[in-house]
Amino acid sequence: MNKAGNILLIILCLAITTITVILTQTNNKYYGATKSYRVYLEGKSIGLISSKEDLEKYIDNKQENIKNKYNVKNVYIPNGLEIKEETTYNQKISTTEEIYNKIDQKESFSIEGYTVTIDKTSKQESNDETESTEVTNQIKIYVLDKEILTNAINELVLSFIDKEEYEKYLNENQTPIEEEGTIIENVYIKEQIKIKKDYVSTSEKIFTNSKDLAEYLLYGEQNTKKTYTVQEGDTISSISEKNEISNNIFLIINKDITSENALLYAGQKVVVNKVSPIITVVEEVHSVANEDVKYQTVTKEDKNYVKGYTKVIQEGKNGKSIVTRKIKKENGQITNAVIIESIVLKEAQNKIVKVGARTEYLVANTKYWAWPLNAAYTISDNYGYRLHPIYNVVRMHNGVDLATRCGTPIYAANDGTVTVSKYHYSFGNYIDINHNNGYVTRYAHLSTLLVEQGEAVHMGQLIGKVGSTGDSTGCHLHYEVIKNGSTMNPYLLYQWK
Repeated sequence: MNKAGNILLIILCLAITTITVILTQTNNKYYGATKSYRVYLEGKSIGLISSKEDLEKYIDNKQENIKNKYNVKNVYIPNGLEIKEETTYNQKISTTEEIYNKIDQKESFSIEGYTVTIDKTSKQESNDETESTEVTNQIKIYVLDKEILTNAINELVLSFIDKEEYEKYLNENQTPIEEEGTIIENVYIKEQIKIKKDYVSTSEKIFTNSKDLAEYLLYGEQNTKKTYTVQEGDTISSISEKNEISNNIFLIINKDITSENALLYAGQKVVVNKVSPIITVVEEVHSVANEDVKYQTVTKEDKNYVKGYTKVIQEGKNGKSIVTRKIKKENGQITNAVIIESIVLKEAQNKIVKVGARTEYLVANTKYWAWPLNAAYTISDNYGYRLHPIYNVVRMHNGVDLATRCGTPIYAANDGTVTVSKYHYSFGNYIDINHNNGYVTRYAHLSTLLVEQGEAVHMGQLIGKVGSTGDSTGCHLHYEVIKNGSTMNPYLLYQWK
């Protein structure tokens, strides 16, 4: 090759080298890989950022109002936000501020706290008379720290248990029972409660103090405290009835009033909220009491006299007994009372009444009524409004509940005709007796039915035995009196001596 050819070859090689460099530089400029972070909000991409840490710091620095509100040091990304690393090629990178603004418009940020999960099981009434439905709901509560929950539960416990007695129980220095008295054997929360450290969205209600949480646990979703101004002549019972709460609930929410018989003054403000506890405080106690054994009224029929004639042959006298019980309370209300021992100190003397028996049908004598139990019992619930122990709602209780041993005999309160003797999902095994004078008596939750529909019965006749069937929390008799179609307080039929 001549000299001119060599020069041309050198020029050609230089040109190729220059083109290669240019192409390489062009490739680096337009096709180079870049590490970035894609931001997803509720599963949808809202852009790319160059630094995950910069976004987190930016959020933390911008949310001073949240820090001040909750008294926390840091604010974090929303719970519905995901940041994933990816490799991109020539894609637009958003600024930290641009991504922040998109997030701020759509989602709430989060702070460190705790999620409390409560598994609450309750029964729901059914149209089917043979059963009721059990439902478990998960309730979630959010708190800043564990101590708030612990203190709130302690405050709730003291809503239902005397503070002094509870402290003695905790410190294991309760006074032993010698002749009479009550000691606490156990206190616990019925529901399963789980607590875990979490990032909590500020859109949730986050409890920052135990007082507010304790009120929520007692009243549920009610946000305001309902008060009533006492009028002249008002009593605790009349105020409770007006506001559809029980006397027991009235005393629970008015801690400064310690007795159902406490005197109120006109103009006094009292709280009358309906409670709807989120959790259930269970108290188990051991009780020993010296009690009256109520005398029974026994009738002796005499066919020489017409129906309606009565004459007292022997006056009744109460006896005495020492009764030992195991009592279970849920949120201050007795749900089960088992008599484990009853020692009779003095036998009761029955009242004997001679009555006329000449009649074509059995009609009750409204002047004399027999008590349905002739054994020691505990009044676990009275007639009136109460917090239902199973359905956890305030409703009217149309009778009295007499807790005693399962199998205890039950007697007809007066002469009459059995109109119902069957099972009902709520009453369990129950009996209705029509006394053919406007009165009907009802005996519910029986273990055994000993009379049939249509059967004529006499006052004091054995009709069934105490049980815990239907919607019942333990062995007891629900005794109800219906007059001309409306329920009435059964105690109004009796005058105990």
